[in-house]
Amino acid sequence: MSASGRRSPPVADPRERAYRAVDAFLDVCAGHAYRHIVLQQGPSALGWQRWRELDQLHLGGLVLDIVQVALDAGRLRPHPAQLVARTFYGALTELSITITETDEPELARTQAAALVRDLIGGVVTEGGPRPA
Repeated sequence: MSASGRRSPPVADPRERAYRAVDAFLDVCAGHAYRHIVLQQGPSALGWQRWRELDQLHLGGLVLDIVQVALDAGRLRPHPAQLVARTFYGALTELSITITETDEPELARTQAAALVRDLIGGVVTEGGPRPA
């Protein structure tokens, strides 16, 4: 969905799809509600283990879906898909915490988006399928 609340048209390009998904996630992270409900209240109310299971189910599932699309398109560099997904899950989790803890969440969100775009560009190739 776009910032206006309208559903964005589907994107076939794995890189662009990943960029859009990360941008949407980081937009949510920049909000006060995410910090308060997900990062502060969630672990306290649910317990660390259950909170982590749910976080992995939702955020981890999103990341794994993006990696799978890149893999299916032949655009993932030769790394195990599960390892790539876990790496991005960890990075996004830490970035969400960083964004919520800073005095300048919008600046941190912008910097995080640029960093994640570079990370995605390092493992998802441009154009068609990667050379064998």
